[in-house]
Amino acid sequence: MATEEVHEYDTTETKGDHDDQGSENDGKNNDDEVYQKKLINRVVVSSSRPLNFYVDRSRRVLRLEPQLTVTGFGNTISMACTLVEVLKRQEIAKIKSIQTGMDVQPVLSRNNDYAWSNPITQITFVLERGKYADCVQDYHQRKVIEIFESRDKENRGYITKEEARSLKLGENFYADDEHKQEAEKFLNSLHGDHVDLPNFIRFASRLIHPLLKDRVFKQVLKQQYSISAEIKAQ
Repeated sequence: MATEEVHEYDTTETKGDHDDQGSENDGKNNDDEVYQKKLINRVVVSSSRPLNFYVDRSRRVLRLEPQLTVTGFGNTISMACTLVEVLKRQEIAKIKSIQTGMDVQPVLSRNNDYAWSNPITQITFVLERGKYADCVQDYHQRKVIEIFESRDKENRGYITKEEARSLKLGENFYADDEHKQEAEKFLNSLHGDHVDLPNFIRFASRLIHPLLKDRVFKQVLKQQYSISAEIKAQ
């Protein structure tokens, strides 16, 4: 279930994202404080952002939407191709279509006359959700694993369903009733009374919303599970 990584990803929100830097508020969050604004299912790659920013955003979108459009222009075409390759290699996405061409935009001259900009090469990928599109990834997955290990102290490789429920992931990570019901349905679909790590990740992924702010995620880790926001040394 663990996915191949591009670089170490710092989950602190990038400036310009929809997370604020407010202080902890003892869990008294409303929806605006807990969640980022909804992401559109299109990524236009720019050289002003690092690759990991687009990888993280694409994963979040594909947890919410069945398709994602990725576009690169000129010197960002290479980064767009790398982004798609990462998502495909990690089985987050599958390529539905690829289109190349030239982009030309109307521009207004000083004399208020319209002209056309110089043509620039363009590539557009339409992606569909892959095998692991609905799972938490990288940093969030590592922390979910730490939550699992906090209950599997004997290193059995599994916990009981009751132990999984007792973690109250839905309540602590602000899941709505629909996602709580979906997670419970998934848990009940598993044979026997045990939940192994891959299925625990799938269970937790239904309860940790892709738009949950990273600040809130880290706060919950610390306050509810006594887990540090830092990444453990390998």
